[in-house]
Amino acid sequence: MILCPQYAWVWLFWLLSQTWITLHIWTPKCERLASTEKLYVTPMYNSLLIDQSMALNRRRDDEGDVKTEDLNLNAEEHENEVSQYYETISIHTDSSNNNASKIKSSDQITRIYATATMWHENEEEMIEMLKSILRMDEDQSARRVAQKYLKIVDLDYYEFETHIFFDDAFEISDDNEDENVVNQFVKLLVNLMDDAATHVHQTNIRIRPPKKYPAPYGGRLVWTLPGKTKIVAHLKDKSKIRHKKRWSQVMYMYYLLGFKLMDQPISVDRKEVIAENTFLLTLDGDIDFAPNAVALLVDLMKKNTNLGAACGRIHPVGAGLMVWYQMFEYAIGHWLQKSTEHMIGCVLCSPGCFSLFRGKALMDDNVMARYTTKSSQARHYVQYDQGEDRWLCTLLLQRGYRVEYSAASDAYTHAPEGFSEFYNQRRRWVPSTMANIMDLLQDYKKTIKVNDNISLPYVFYQTMLMGGTILGPATIFLMLVGAFVAAFHIGNWPSFEYNIIPILLFMIACFTLNSNIQLIVAQMLSAAYALFMMAVIVGTTLQLGQDGVGSPSAIFLIALSGSFFIAACMHPQEFKCIIPGLLYLLCIPSMYLLLIIYSLINLNNVSWGTREIATKKTKKITIAYVLTAVYALVMIVVLVAMFLNFAADGWDTPSAMFFIATAASFILTGLAHPKEIACLPAGLIYYLLVPSMYLLLQIYSCFNLNNVSWGTREVSTKQKKKTREQMEEERKTLEEAKKAKKKEGFLGFLHREQQNDDEGSIEFSLAGLFKIMCCVHPKPSDERQQLASIANSLDILKKRFETIESHMGIVPSGRRRSTMQPRVSLRGDSASLINDGIVDDYSDNESEKSAPKEERDDLVNPYWIEDKALKRGEVDYMPGAEVHFFKDLIEKYLYPLIKNPQEQKQMEAELKELRNITVFSFTMLNAIFVLIVFLLQLNKDVIHIEWPLGVKTNITFIEATNEVLIHQEHLQLEPIGLVFVFFFALILIIQFVAMLFHRFGTISHILASTELTCCNKKAEDTTEDAFIQRNAVDIVRQLQRLRGIDGDYDSDSVQGGQLGRRRTIHNLERHRQKKQAIGTLDVAFKKRFFSISAEAAENGEETETPVLGNMRRLSMRRETMKALAERRETVVQERRMSKMQTMGAKKPRNRTSIASEADHQRVFTPGGSVNDAYESEMDNYGVPASVRSVTRYRTTEENVIYKP
Repeated sequence: MILCPQYAWVWLFWLLSQTWITLHIWTPKCERLASTEKLYVTPMYNSLLIDQSMALNRRRDDEGDVKTEDLNLNAEEHENEVSQYYETISIHTDSSNNNASKIKSSDQITRIYATATMWHENEEEMIEMLKSILRMDEDQSARRVAQKYLKIVDLDYYEFETHIFFDDAFEISDDNEDENVVNQFVKLLVNLMDDAATHVHQTNIRIRPPKKYPAPYGGRLVWTLPGKTKIVAHLKDKSKIRHKKRWSQVMYMYYLLGFKLMDQPISVDRKEVIAENTFLLTLDGDIDFAPNAVALLVDLMKKNTNLGAACGRIHPVGAGLMVWYQMFEYAIGHWLQKSTEHMIGCVLCSPGCFSLFRGKALMDDNVMARYTTKSSQARHYVQYDQGEDRWLCTLLLQRGYRVEYSAASDAYTHAPEGFSEFYNQRRRWVPSTMANIMDLLQDYKKTIKVNDNISLPYVFYQTMLMGGTILGPATIFLMLVGAFVAAFHIGNWPSFEYNIIPILLFMIACFTLNSNIQLIVAQMLSAAYALFMMAVIVGTTLQLGQDGVGSPSAIFLIALSGSFFIAACMHPQEFKCIIPGLLYLLCIPSMYLLLIIYSLINLNNVSWGTREIATKKTKKITIAYVLTAVYALVMIVVLVAMFLNFAADGWDTPSAMFFIATAASFILTGLAHPKEIACLPAGLIYYLLVPSMYLLLQIYSCFNLNNVSWGTREVSTKQKKKTREQMEEERKTLEEAKKAKKKEGFLGFLHREQQNDDEGSIEFSLAGLFKIMCCVHPKPSDERQQLASIANSLDILKKRFETIESHMGIVPSGRRRSTMQPRVSLRGDSASLINDGIVDDYSDNESEKSAPKEERDDLVNPYWIEDKALKRGEVDYMPGAEVHFFKDLIEKYLYPLIKNPQEQKQMEAELKELRNITVFSFTMLNAIFVLIVFLLQLNKDVIHIEWPLGVKTNITFIEATNEVLIHQEHLQLEPIGLVFVFFFALILIIQFVAMLFHRFGTISHILASTELTCCNKKAEDTTEDAFIQRNAVDIVRQLQRLRGIDGDYDSDSVQGGQLGRRRTIHNLERHRQKKQAIGTLDVAFKKRFFSISAEAAENGEETETPVLGNMRRLSMRRETMKALAERRETVVQERRMSKMQTMGAKKPRNRTSIASEADHQRVFTPGGSVNDAYESEMDNYGVPASVRSVTRYRTTEENVIYKP
């Protein structure tokens, strides 16, 4: 029954009651992207009253699963072997051992291990990766400190640790060929650590030198970052452990998930929960990302526990045409292909440069165990080693796990900038991609049964893509043939011949020539095809004009261009990626025809191909000299011909007038500078050199752009004075050369050792066989050689006497005590320097020879650990259990592969056989397709399909009979080509629709991760606790900033929209004095946090530090400062009570301070010592010792001002 108007207030009360009951849905506290089971009580809903059903069915959000009181935020007091590398809040949360099998709330804390594989990264690439790690360190520290001191529960809290795995990290030492030292890339990483920290924290920071650990696989360096997370660099020696990227992944999987997780003394149930919340963030050595990008991937992991891996949007960075091409290629691949795979099935490849893998999924027997499979067949090298990240995702999919893609998680990686490097990279990717997809499709029935996310339509979609990839070269070839016909107005057969000849020549070059020449040929053909593609574009446009807009080609081209443009509009932040679309179009023959041929014919080449050391180039200046002279002679002929032409045509022609005007301007300019009038006669030489300077020089400069030497004012360096060892070595070399020369030839055995002490005035010899000397006399000797010989003999005698005295225990009084003491000589400066140099070099060398050689153990005192380039860090040793683990791991999975020449030849033969079979099959399929379509095109008049759209109507009027003939001409299409056009159109429609749905999901994810301040109360209307609860992490980020910790807040600050006055001299003096300016984020936070005064905040006094004063977005007012002060005092009381309970006391004792104000200032001053910045008194008590002594007996009514 409908309510009467007088009872309308009942409906209003009903609406208000419903709003009051469902008020919790407007301020949700649930996790982002929560599942339906967590959001609603029942999975069903009433479609008639949909709004009431959804609102009343919504669950109330409970508190967070992890409580602050459950967390152990002082893990440094309870370190053990499990958490030996970084501060954790998840270990030892329960002191009782009886509940070891009980799952704890802290087991559900997110643990992220960043695992980066490095090899030959340059400085720019390394520093980007290090800055990303340091940003993660800063974010993790803010979340940890917010829970530790502000007593809030952060659902996004995570524990973080970085592991870098260096392949081929060692090289032979220059000083000792029997020992190894770290290579230049490891040294570069060590040197860049401080620069990266300085850039992130915007102040000068010197991080502690790394701890050095000998290891069974080589070595280990461990840094403690300002946020107290760790960077562990594993230095792999390829003579001790298997190298290359896949084996580095096997190493960190077994170490992080096997040793550090499975070897914990906890129950299996707890291990399972921890493994489910442990993630491996795989990185490349050149990646750049932000903490928010990782948080978005973690959201996907929390949403679906069956999610095995998640990847983000990869952006290529760099400069050059190849990078522009990859910008468009990456954009289309992510916008359309990955989005489609995410929506209708699973992503097939989660790239190893930036992806998040679930530990529990990787620990599956058929994932991690199969991933350690040694390549024993030819196809294994292609599928396993060339595309290891794609194969890992294939294993996850075959075990039932899902792989997803997040478009909002952005990461930036350095893309290949050169043509050769790009082709070599894709040479690895193309065969491995096809091999893994074929492996998945061949076993699709089993995969569909195991994996609920892979269906038969998805398999059909991937089959269509695979068919398009295989027949892609044939399609491009037919497109070029048709475009040549339309653009150059030639027949089908001539166009066919013009296109088939370059391809056949390129295939022959790939089979017969080495890789470098192949790449040169490919580059030349790519440039030629790019020029032809411009003609193709013109020809295609003309053809579309003839066939009409309704032709299949026009419809497909418009749909393709429109889908790309709409996709770019749907990604506004990436819209600029659509600009290189024209370059992508010009490169289609190169990338979809030549690249496929190059990749398949080089299938037997399983080398990495990228990040190789560039070889030196030679200059071609001599050729430029010759061409310059030739062009100068030609210009003389041109000048004479030009004057003859002027005489014939007259001096009033435009060319003559321009020549006269140019010459007159030069002459007038010279007259205007009378002191420089002598420069005018050189104008003729300038004219003769125009082709050389404006043509040859430009070409030479462009091709030698990689040569960064100065090139001018280079003189030969003077030869340094040779030491005695160098002279002795040269003498021995000359003697050996003479002996070798005497032994050469058929009569070499007749030569005998000759003495050069005598010479004769008259000498006769016969081919060096016989020699007659008359009037023999001694050969004159050089005085310098005699002096050098005497000095050497005296040095040898002196050293022998010193050796005898040292054995007898006699120490001469005049003996030099230290090499660092200045030496005084009564002789001249030059003589003193020469003699001192000889003595120093000889004594150092002899001391090394006489000293007993130190016995070295790679697990105790390896040679590399003394390298000065690694800085003066502490030397520590791995626990015995960890050493035993790595020895077992190396023995079982990672023992270096022994190169057996016979097996290597057999494998090369198998790879060539696989190459031949693949190329033959691929060529036959494309040839058959080309032959069928081309023959149908030639016989289109007999076998064709009439296209219903774009019909042309011809009207003919016959005057004799007054008849009007109307003839309709349909566009005739050959059947196979039409089917293929519909085939690509279907793929395009599927990808476009899937992209739209994926964009909706991405927008939902972004909205769920964005705080809408318009729906919240204003800062003035909220309580202090609510304000701190909502902005705790942002407050901590401001309080823990290292910049300004020593008072340099407004050195270069911006005030009132204008740049403040730069205190340059003060800053230089301060930086000069801060020789050891280091610190942690905890130290900076506690210094500011414990300086907040409750009494001053109560009275409205100025208590804000400059950092807090700049937090305008957080509106730090008096009540907020008071709330922070109360939190501070609560932390102090809790820590004091905890300390007293640990000592067994029930009430505080009256004792004097254990530290003075000077000690406190020394601890918290950045210029203090290294150890104090990391191990301060604040870590134990929370307040300075001087403050503790003053406030130990304060009453509850007192308001005490805390002074740092």
